[in-house]
Amino acid sequence: MKSADIARNALGDEHIWTSEIYSQIALMYQEEGLSQLASLWIRKSFVSCYKAVGISHKGLQIVYTHLKNIEGNIDSPLANAPIEYVASKIKQLMQT
Repeated sequence: MKSADIARNALGDEHIWTSEIYSQIALMYQEEGLSQLASLWIRKSFVSCYKAVGISHKGLQIVYTHLKNIEGNIDSPLANAPIEYVASKIKQLMQT
């Protein structure tokens, strides 16, 4: 997505606004019924937000809510993972 590239180039990958763009892309794909693509983008959003603002930030809580919903649609183990373990589980899933 071009908007994601622009945000990443201007702000970096670990920025709350970049995370917001990733999240909006995920929600757009979810609305279109493209759950696998939505999952990819919400995971990127979560990791970006987690690195940018940390676990206790309200923004991460919102992304986490979206992540649980999207991941639940594809029967992902992330749907039930506690927030403090999601970033490491995403990393594990990306390595497989």
